[in-house]
Amino acid sequence: MKATLQAIWAACFNSATMAVQYIGLAFGIVVSNIDNIAAVVGDPAFVTWVQSWLGPNPKAMGIAMTAFSTVTMMARARSLIKPR
Repeated sequence: MKATLQAIWAACFNSATMAVQYIGLAFGIVVSNIDNIAAVVGDPAFVTWVQSWLGPNPKAMGIAMTAFSTVTMMARARSLIKPR
């Protein structure tokens, strides 16, 4: 378990900012594909439940979250990789 956590931390460039952006990216991808997830779940009330939590257009919010996380990750990775 400890080795797994160390590998995840290394994938985040030892940066909490990168870890949070990975979580935001995963959240954005899941929310932007909510229609497909609802089809797999097989419950038509699932989308209604998600809309009650996230607002009337969760797909747009998911796309915006994915874009925001991607841009932030690129900026942070640039500053981490840049030689000092």
